[in-house]
This record gives sequence, structure tokens and C-alpha cells, in this order.
Amino acid sequence: EAAIHAFIEGDAYFGQSYEDLAKLFWRVQLNVNLAKGPFTLQDIQKACDKWPGMVITQHNEDNKALFDLVKAPNHRILIDSSRGGGVGLNLGTVQEDADLIAQTRKQAYGVAGGIGVDSLNTMLRFTQSTNPHLPVWLDMESSLRDPGDRFDLEHNCQIIAERARD
Repeated sequence: EAAIHAFIEGDAYFGQSYEDLAKLFWRVQLNVNLAKGPFTLQDIQKACDKWPGMVITQHNEDNKALFDLVKAPNHRILIDSSRGGGVGLNLGTVQEDADLIAQTRKQAYGVAGGIGVDSLNTMLRFTQSTNPHLPVWLDMESSLRDPGDRFDLEHNCQIIAERARD
């Protein structure tokens, strides 16, 4: 929470200003839960107003208000009903959310939740057919880590090699 608060307030983060960070990272993801606090819609709007790049927030039951109320052009939605837990998706719910994004926001969006080697091809086909005119990214973070919660380079190379064969 302290890191997100510092980011929202525009305080130096790891000794870097917003301008310096923006040169290194074009997007940030703020994993907040509006239902639990302490962050508010105003906090997310403030971060979007200050950050020159893309600001991503998770779309789930707890954060539905973000979808409707944060109107910054650099705000993007990551459909993630598992709230970062890597739990499998309900494709019907993803379809509804993706359709709503296509109708109202008309911008790129992400999909997350239990996407791994076994489900990657299914998710690629699904997202390509859902709204083919909008760019979509897949967030596979939970499946790209080892049991110690560290980025697993060997596993990532396996995923890339398998995808390249398809």
C-alpha cells in the first residue's frame, strides 16, 4: 500500500521522479481494491492525471466503479475476476466485460486469471474472436513464476517455444 500511495501522491519512488520513471516504464498497474480501501476513485484519477503513460487497474466485482468513473484517456482495464490470484476465468463474464469495453471505452484491454501453457491457445483464440478490432493483452503473471514466487525464465522460454510451434 505504501508504494501505491507514494506513486499516487507523486512522491519520489525509489529515488525517481514521475518523469524519470516514465522514461523507463510506459505503463503501470495499480492493484487496488476499492471495496477494502484505503484507495479511492479520486486517488486513481489523480494517478492517471499525473502519469504520462498507461495506468492499468483490475476490473472485478470490487472495482466496478473504476470502469465507469475513471475517464482518463490513459486508463486501461485488466479484466481479472481473480483479483490477481491466478484463478481460472469464466469466459462468459470475460465476454460481457470485453463487449462493454468495446462499446463504451473503445480501447485496448487486458485479460488475466489462470492463463498458462495449457490455456494460452484457447485464450488467444477467444480474445481474437471477441472483439477483433481492439488490441488485447494477456496477463499470465501467476503462471510465469516458480513456487518461490520468482520470475521463472526457463518456464517462460518453454511457453514461447510452444507458442512458436503453433
